[in-house]
Amino acid sequence: MAQANHITLKIFDLREKDEQARGPVAQAQPVEGKTLAERVEKAKELIGNGGNKGLAAKLEKPATTVLVFPTVTDPRPVLERSFQTLSADIRFLEGGYAAWAAKPDKEIKTVGVCPTCSGGASGGKK
Repeated sequence: MAQANHITLKIFDLREKDEQARGPVAQAQPVEGKTLAERVEKAKELIGNGGNKGLAAKLEKPATTVLVFPTVTDPRPVLERSFQTLSADIRFLEGGYAAWAAKPDKEIKTVGVCPTCSGGASGGKK
């Protein structure tokens, strides 16, 4: 739906390879690392770098980043601890991929203000 509305998405898959194989997420970039902590730090670097920092980057719409966490992980503490300092629209799949895929309304939540939501909704509920 986001891509149909021309919203730029970056999707980072923080799950282990076996869990990724059981439920791949289309257009997700797998993040390598032995532990979830390592994968989170690498994702943080990828989000923070953003590539081009010149005039072209300032003119582009901000990209929404979606993080796919392992099924058994509660992402809120990780997000609050690791991504709080980034000025980016970071969202995650509630309950991991398995819960998201089984959930009929597929609600996506974010931390902080959502720049792509009408009125810049705070708290991240869509």
